[in-house]
Amino acid sequence: HTVIATMRNLASAGELQKIVAVEKLPVTLAALNVDDDASVDSALGKVLAQHGRLDVLVNNAGVGGGGSVEENSTARFREVMETNFFGALRCIKAVVLGMRERRQGCIVNVTSLSGRLALAPAAAYCASKFALEALSECLAQEMKAFNVRVAIIEPGVIATPIFSKA
Repeated sequence: HTVIATMRNLASAGELQKIVAVEKLPVTLAALNVDDDASVDSALGKVLAQHGRLDVLVNNAGVGGGGSVEENSTARFREVMETNFFGALRCIKAVVLGMRERRQGCIVNVTSLSGRLALAPAAAYCASKFALEALSECLAQEMKAFNVRVAIIEPGVIATPIFSKA
């Protein structure tokens, strides 16, 4: 497999770069900010130009969104939706035509248990994950006839750097 791992800031890839080097993994790192149309178009355009196709897309970018509805500004809700929902949508739209035309592919959207069960005080985060779940379910129905699979992964609480960024 050829794996292209993307992130907003390649300067923060130190730990991943070490693992890739030590394990001699066939992983290429690339910059991609899912909040930015041009960044998504550029990064995925390069992948398609270099490799001819993209067989599997894993949407895993996410930001936390803790706090009550009253405490969080509308702008904060938009920020969380921008990354957690619209970021995945941008990436999907960049690859789905090619997958449909080839009649093969898989799109994996990492949501959360919070996309099925809303718990206070995380309204912005839960709303973004519920939205990604609905998008995924509709997309799965749309793409089934084209042999493109859409999968949802709903992890529970996992100790990741997202908590230190909250």
